[in-house]
Amino acid sequence: MNNTTESMTVAQRLSALIVAATLGLFAVAGVGLYQMQQVYEITNFSNVNTIPALNALDDAVDTMATLRVNLWQTLAITDKAEITRLRSGVNKGHEQLDEAFKAYDPTVADAEDARLLKEDREAVAEYIKLCNNAFALADAGKNTQAGDLMLANQPIVNRVGVALDAHRDYNIKLSNQAAASAIATISRSTTLIVTFSVFTVLAVIVLGIVILRKLVGQLGGEPSWAAEIANRIAVGDLSSQIELRPGDSTSLLASMKRMSGAIRFLVDDAGLLSRAAVEGRLATRADATKHQGEYRKIVEGVNQTLDAVIGPLNVAADYVDKIAQGNTPAKITDSYNGDFNILKNNLNLCIDAIDQQAKAAQAIAVGDLSVKINVRSENDAVAKSLVRVTEVLQGLQKELQRLTDASKEGLLSERGKPEQFQGAYAEVLRGVNQMLDAILIPIGEGNRVLSLICGGNLRERVEIACKGDHEKMKQAVNGVHGWLTDLIAYVTKMANGDMTAEMAKASSDDQIHEWLMLLKRNIQALVADANMLSKAAVEGKLATRADASKHQGDYRKIVEGVNQTLDSVIGPLNVAADYVDKISKGAIPAKITDTYNGDFNILKNNLNAAIDNVNALVADAGLLSKAAVEGKLATRADASKHQGDYRKIVEGVNQTLDAVIGPLNVAADYVDRIAKGAIPPKITDPYNGDFNILKNNLNLAIDNVNALVADALML
Repeated sequence: MNNTTESMTVAQRLSALIVAATLGLFAVAGVGLYQMQQVYEITNFSNVNTIPALNALDDAVDTMATLRVNLWQTLAITDKAEITRLRSGVNKGHEQLDEAFKAYDPTVADAEDARLLKEDREAVAEYIKLCNNAFALADAGKNTQAGDLMLANQPIVNRVGVALDAHRDYNIKLSNQAAASAIATISRSTTLIVTFSVFTVLAVIVLGIVILRKLVGQLGGEPSWAAEIANRIAVGDLSSQIELRPGDSTSLLASMKRMSGAIRFLVDDAGLLSRAAVEGRLATRADATKHQGEYRKIVEGVNQTLDAVIGPLNVAADYVDKIAQGNTPAKITDSYNGDFNILKNNLNLCIDAIDQQAKAAQAIAVGDLSVKINVRSENDAVAKSLVRVTEVLQGLQKELQRLTDASKEGLLSERGKPEQFQGAYAEVLRGVNQMLDAILIPIGEGNRVLSLICGGNLRERVEIACKGDHEKMKQAVNGVHGWLTDLIAYVTKMANGDMTAEMAKASSDDQIHEWLMLLKRNIQALVADANMLSKAAVEGKLATRADASKHQGDYRKIVEGVNQTLDSVIGPLNVAADYVDKISKGAIPAKITDTYNGDFNILKNNLNAAIDNVNALVADAGLLSKAAVEGKLATRADASKHQGDYRKIVEGVNQTLDAVIGPLNVAADYVDRIAKGAIPPKITDPYNGDFNILKNNLNLAIDNVNALVADALML
């Protein structure tokens, strides 16, 4: 194992780590998917089996209930058409039972389920047979015997219900067993996934530690420190002190330390040559014997190059100096030959690249991410970095645009995905997510309370602590809540007839308040007119009416309806009052011939009956008066033609005449006898009042006549 890892490259080692992690993840995912499929198949049992089975059994139960009702209705009636209809319903019910059991067939889960289905069918078949026997008796006109047959075989009827209930209970039992099996499978799945995950993590950790130790040993230190030293050396910074581990002479850092020393010698010589060039000592050269290997060749080459290129190099040095200071010069236009021309062209290319990258950076700075960046080679780190910056910013822009679109669509639960970014870019998205959370919690609470208000529930307000615009929103929602509460109290008082209800204006722009006040004034106007009509009725001012023109809309219709109602009521009452007044004054009017409805027609009929009765009394009074004038004192009115108190009046008149005419007849007879000289005996019958005075006067007359007769006889 050790020899194998020693011979592996860094890429191979990292690839091995990735492969191990990937295999572990695939193993965890595979186990998880398999177990999820198992759970799905178990839990789906209820959807594909239990629910359809229970629906079929419920249909059978409902059909049985309908069959029993139709059967007993058939036995209880004699209407042939209705019996035919009910019998058709019974036959259809038999078909529905068969269809329900056929629908159940595909859902049979096991042998016990099949046995219970068979029991259901047998119980129903036995019940149908019993029904057919009962119908046969009913067809023979023996409905009572048919009913007795059904009652005597109630166990057969009960068997159907028991069988269907047992079958339903078994299906519920199967569903519960499937649920328990799903729970057990989930538990096993969790254990397997956790086990595979732990083994995967341990394998990755062990392999990572081995790779890390080998990598650090080859680098001679931390990779970041080695990269930092390499970067410093690459940019010409040889001031770093490279600390090596004891005995380390082969690591990358050891090699870089030696390289740094060699380069430092080169730098010193370069400095020497540079100072000489600055001082104008262009003949000065570096001592190549101080260097070894390729470094010596470099120095020698430099010396040789200096001999040939001092002029063009000075130009190049000047351009490089300007570029190093960030001052990009104009392109070189002088003519050079050979390598000097190549140097010139390279410098010009460098100038073009710097200009292009500077313009690209400026475009990125102002938000133009469509700028095209030319990567000159695999080593063009600046161009690659700019490309990466544009890609990251474009990704960030797309993610922010996605959040914006989601917000426009009302998907306020959508959040950015900071895991797709690194560093400050990830922090930007985290900040956006935190901002959305801070915004949506108050909005969500406001929406919840507004939803309650929309449903007529004013029991809750927005109580969470808010700041800034959220506090304004909270106050607005609670303001609506308070206004609606006041409105309900106001309307409740108005509905209960309390016209003292008051409601303040919510603001100077409150349009609803104006209409609420108008509503109150309209109702108050209705109440005032109602009180006015009531007072007028009490005072007998039946012609008084409310002024409908003072009202509008349906309020006007209400007042007009009241006026029309009063007209309909008071018109017949005025007619009745006029007739009663005339009758009371002895002016018997003609009978009422106008058409009335309801109680007014009863009143009309009663007045006409009163007129008929009074006219009959008047006729009988005329009869008695005429008879008295004609001396027919034995004449009497026929009391049987009258009813109630009118009969008593006629009977009383007859009795009065009897009481008056009897004494008058006696008096007339006595006067007639005295006139004829036949002096009658004195009246001894008892009389009262004026009749007694008449009796006494007649007796006195008889005494006087008798005295005259006696005196005449004496003469």
